[in-house]
Amino acid sequence: MIKIWLISLFVFCSPPLSAYETEERQRILSYSPEAERFVEIHKSYRGYSYVLEEGKRISYLPESESKIDNSAVVRMFKKASFNNGKYRSFYTYRTYQNHAVVNENGNIIQLVLRVIPKENINHNELMDFISSLQNLEYLSIEFNNERIRELNLTKLEELKQIRLYDLDDGIISLPVNSDLEIFKLFSRKDVKINNIKNQKNLRASDLTGALLKFSDFENLNNLEVLDLSYSRDQIHDNDVIFNVSKLSKLRVLFLPTGKNIKSTGLKNLDNLKKLGLGANNNYSDNIIPKNVEHLYGGGKINRKIPNLSRNKKLKRLMLRNTSLKDLEGLSDLTDLEEVIIDESKLESLGGLKNLPSLKTLTIHYGNLKTIGNIHSLDSLEEMELEYHQFENLDGLKNLPSLKTLKIDGGTINKLERLEGVDKLRKLVLLNQNITKVENIDHFKNLKYVSYRGNPIEELDFKNIENLAYCKVDISETKFYDSMSDVDKKKLKNLHRKGNLNGRQ
Repeated sequence: MIKIWLISLFVFCSPPLSAYETEERQRILSYSPEAERFVEIHKSYRGYSYVLEEGKRISYLPESESKIDNSAVVRMFKKASFNNGKYRSFYTYRTYQNHAVVNENGNIIQLVLRVIPKENINHNELMDFISSLQNLEYLSIEFNNERIRELNLTKLEELKQIRLYDLDDGIISLPVNSDLEIFKLFSRKDVKINNIKNQKNLRASDLTGALLKFSDFENLNNLEVLDLSYSRDQIHDNDVIFNVSKLSKLRVLFLPTGKNIKSTGLKNLDNLKKLGLGANNNYSDNIIPKNVEHLYGGGKINRKIPNLSRNKKLKRLMLRNTSLKDLEGLSDLTDLEEVIIDESKLESLGGLKNLPSLKTLTIHYGNLKTIGNIHSLDSLEEMELEYHQFENLDGLKNLPSLKTLKIDGGTINKLERLEGVDKLRKLVLLNQNITKVENIDHFKNLKYVSYRGNPIEELDFKNIENLAYCKVDISETKFYDSMSDVDKKKLKNLHRKGNLNGRQ
């Protein structure tokens, strides 16, 4: 048995390309000094290092992998694309998490690395090697929270895409002259970025943890996607003015977060569809571009909804950590489909008027005590109101499209009959003071109702017997724990077989 286990372990844990390693790999190394050097340096790291040929059919790979790769290494990096403001990173499939692709001249044109050192090393040799690859077009490195001194890419003029993930600390110097189109960085620390202003062909940049000059982006007028949500300006600790007026091709823009950051020129961005105003910025003076469809913002300094009077195409609004007390300013947005308000001082749902397309309303962490008059939301399908102080559900009626209702937090002691909510399929009432399961038998489409966190004392089966295939969840209550096995079986029968008796 042990012998069989050891054989299986060898088969599944050995490098998958024995034929490749002995023949193709050695053949490539014989004419590519860069690939040979890559393999030698990578011996200091964990994982198998692959070297592959541009455009070479890889029928010698395992069949399952061959299908994924479309039988050609060239597909690995030519999957990189940019169309209509959307871009995809080049190939980083886990099986080849450490690989180099070489061209017919033996030059490395793509390098994908997952840096896991066998012992403590400073990575200088690897970084210097990458800096020497003057034909490199695609670079992806997962650093696994390792630190580097510097990755100097200043002379790599052929670079088209750079992806750097989980870098703990270091300096990234971008090419002085290049065709770089996509640059992505994720770091939990401040990683200094040099030469952003030289990237005239840059079309997409998503930077988390970058320390740079925001002003360096102001003339990069080929940008279509720019996310600076969690990056900082390396010069100004006080007020920062970020002028985006020349970035007319932008379709997606997430502004940097900070009380000291002010953006100008937004109103000129007619192609913008998705806009993040920053998680802690004063958005009161911003003129939102008229074609924006998705809008995100936040900051306790904000006491009102952004001025949306010109944003008739808005579909999604998300505001977090604000001081809002009402929703005045949300009326007459005929295309608005979703509203999310998270962490506010909201006391009223007033302002939700003439929103014929609104389907989802989510409000977490506020001071709501009642629903109020929201009768005009005829298209509303989902409403989730969590972590509030509800005293009653007055006003919750005549919502003909509502399918899901979740209320969490408050002192509601009785569920009154909700009229005009005939399509309701899911009803969740958490952490209230409800003692009796009642007034739900008229919901003919109800499939799930939960009273968890309530001091339930009474359940009359006559009040639920018509709720075919509905799960009545009163678990995690003392009442449920005290129920007989026969009564618990009735609840299961109702859910699984459509009636209390369990008859088919």
